[in-house]
Amino acid sequence: MDNSTRPITWLARWVFSPVTTRRADRLMAACPAMDAETAWRIARVADHPDEAVYLHPKDD
Repeated sequence: MDNSTRPITWLARWVFSPVTTRRADRLMAACPAMDAETAWRIARVADHPDEAVYLHPKDD
């Protein structure tokens, strides 16, 4: 994902899953080396473990 689509992704995630997005923000604050995508995935799986099968490595 290029940098031009990141604000759109963040906004969509905030609208559709605000609790997960806020938890991801807290994870990033606690661990500055963690990127937003990884933090969001960790937060999402913590709340919805059944979605772990949908996680794929980032395509950068």
